[in-house]
Amino acid sequence: MASLSFKDLRKSYGKVEIVKGFDIEMSDGEFVVLLGASGCGKSTILRMVAGLETITSGQINMGDKCLNDVDPKDRDLAMVFQSYALYPHMTVYENIAFALKVQGVNKEEIKKSVEWAADMLQLTDYLNRKPKQLSGGQRQRVAMGRAMVRTPKLFLFDEPLSNLDAKLRGKMRAEIKDMHNKLGVTTLYVTHDQVEAMTLADRIVVMNKGVTAQIGTPYQVFTQPTNQFVAGFIGSPSMNMIPAKAKQVQGEWLLELAGQEIKAPEKFVGKLQEGQELTLGIRPNDIHLHEKQLEPSHVIAAKATFTDSELLGATMHVKAELGGQSIIIEAPAEHSKLPSALDIFLDATFVHLFDGETQESLAKP
Repeated sequence: MASLSFKDLRKSYGKVEIVKGFDIEMSDGEFVVLLGASGCGKSTILRMVAGLETITSGQINMGDKCLNDVDPKDRDLAMVFQSYALYPHMTVYENIAFALKVQGVNKEEIKKSVEWAADMLQLTDYLNRKPKQLSGGQRQRVAMGRAMVRTPKLFLFDEPLSNLDAKLRGKMRAEIKDMHNKLGVTTLYVTHDQVEAMTLADRIVVMNKGVTAQIGTPYQVFTQPTNQFVAGFIGSPSMNMIPAKAKQVQGEWLLELAGQEIKAPEKFVGKLQEGQELTLGIRPNDIHLHEKQLEPSHVIAAKATFTDSELLGATMHVKAELGGQSIIIEAPAEHSKLPSALDIFLDATFVHLFDGETQESLAKP
């Protein structure tokens, strides 16, 4: 095992810069997830670590060793691909054992390593089967087993669950987390799926067009987004974003939301400027239909127009308009029909304000 660090890592294809100065230090045994939409540069970073892409500039260090010019086979890492990349003519046993065989490990040691990995990944009954006789989840476990038996210093995962159905993804997430807890190997994991990131990561790196938007624990990026991009990217359904303007009336700070005025949360007083263009962000579960659900001091009352609702079982998504802006409210399921004119109550504790020009959070120090 080893620590992993990046110093001003950059990657360009011609004049197009894909990774624009990536910096992070990963401690030994840490599980870090690179999260972002397609084309943000996350897989490119992973491939540079693996030695499958050349580095334009910057540095990658594993422990005290610079990887920039190290041959891929000498980097002591294992990679699990999105497409499994299994040898179709080999059995499960042979696929898992292949890397060890190439390294010249003796047959008895190979047998012990393969059986250990197969037992951990519940593949013991499938060792004599070929990949075409396995399900998608079983194939992905074989790919994981092939990586595990090498006992590398670093695991790389490149969207390993994106080809699986939703139920199987949940099961495989649990298996990957369990594997990491047992082995403690430093892991860099790439995904566009925020559920994977939130459930697996010690820390998440949210990326946007080659730039690091925020680095933090899952709790931090969800509850304390540093900018509007992160706030909108993390969470499902997405955070409601409502244009607003700051104004001061008789010493009290208010937010003007398309014709109606609401009081500004106390935590932002002192950071507002008269006439400042803002975006108010609030998650659907932090808007309530009943005032009694909140502490009186936390209530910000507003009016909205009901448009539709979706029943999800114990909860429902209420679709409404707030000053012409579409919003979603996540509320307990109700049998009664909602009126067209809604009184809604925002929880001031969880209101976010972003500068209309820079899109940075006003809560940043």
